[in-house]
Amino acid sequence: MDDPTLLSWIERGQNIAALLVALGVAAEFVLGFMAGPARRRVDQAKDAEMVRLVDSSKDLEKGVADAKAEMSKQQARAATAERDLLDLKERIKPRRLTDQQCIAFVGALKTLPSGAINFGYTSASGDEGLTFLNQLLPLFKEAGWEIPEKITGVNNHLEIQVIGVGVLIPDPHNTDHAVVPPPGVLRLNPVETALRDAFKAVGIDVQFINWYSTPSERPELVIGSKPNPAK
Repeated sequence: MDDPTLLSWIERGQNIAALLVALGVAAEFVLGFMAGPARRRVDQAKDAEMVRLVDSSKDLEKGVADAKAEMSKQQARAATAERDLLDLKERIKPRRLTDQQCIAFVGALKTLPSGAINFGYTSASGDEGLTFLNQLLPLFKEAGWEIPEKITGVNNHLEIQVIGVGVLIPDPHNTDHAVVPPPGVLRLNPVETALRDAFKAVGIDVQFINWYSTPSERPELVIGSKPNPAK
């Protein structure tokens, strides 16, 4: 192949290469133009998915917060129910001294040997009040105090209301047994003082009430209805 022919083929090859380059550039431009909408749709889809995921995350967080709030309410209601149940148990639990309290009670009564009083309970105290009184009677006997031999010797008061424990103090000048003197008016005798100290030793306050004189002129220990538990 002579030189003119060789140069002719080289020029043709260069032209073909230039054409291919031009076609490649044109194809890249066309394909890029065609890919634009699809790329935008893909990007929009990604953005929409991101928004959806963010919204889902917010909904999930709100759901968790709502669940925690509801759990807190449930726990508060459960705690209230438990307190109410304990309060109810305390209200219906009968009064009874422990062994240590019995020892302290008897010890206080023994400061006045051979004490003599009458005993009673109110109708409002019911069986619970009578049961508590029946626990106390042997303690008075152990301390050397006089107690009735039979339950018939215990007065059942229908005419008065006492909360807790009361002591009726005979007063010949009292004409209305419903009147309760203000604090500090009554002067307690040794028997009444021993009663006060005995119940104080077991954490029970005693009400002292002016009462009509009785033939025995003795104070009377009266077990009233059970007081509500202290808050």
